Amino acid sequence: MELNTTSLFSHSTLRALLGQLSDGILLIDRGGAFLYSNAVADRLLDELTPTSAGSASIGTPFRGGQVRRPLPIDGAVARALLIGEVVRQNEIACETRDGRRRWVSICATPVRDARGETDAVVVTFADVTALRERDQFAPIMESLARL
Repeated sequence: MELNTTSLFSHSTLRALLGQLSDGILLIDRGGAFLYSNAVADRLLDELTPTSAGSASIGTPFRGGQVRRPLPIDGAVARALLIGEVVRQNEIACETRDGRRRWVSICATPVRDARGETDAVVVTFADVTALRERDQFAPIMESLARL
């Protein structure tokens, strides 16, 4: 049986695949418009306050051209879109709407057209607060274990 790559990489198949990931995924065009976001991205971005430490707004419009609030991922998006830089595991502190501090790890990769120009950016991000807290308390737990 021959594999039909056209149907394998169809829009609905890719949407289902990206929907299964535990990280937030965004596709943003060169103008800053959101072309795609999975459910994890929608949930995480909705929890964060409009501005957080380390953010730099690029005035990104949301779906349908509606202007959205600045988000903590904007600095990484701007570096990928405007400079063409690949941003890997850039961790920033954010505040949630209910006042909790969260750490988010962000990666942003430019998508280049045939001429090598940045056409869009793929952004992945994850809440790494639990990992940060675990690392923070690891020395204390090790000390207690030695007692």
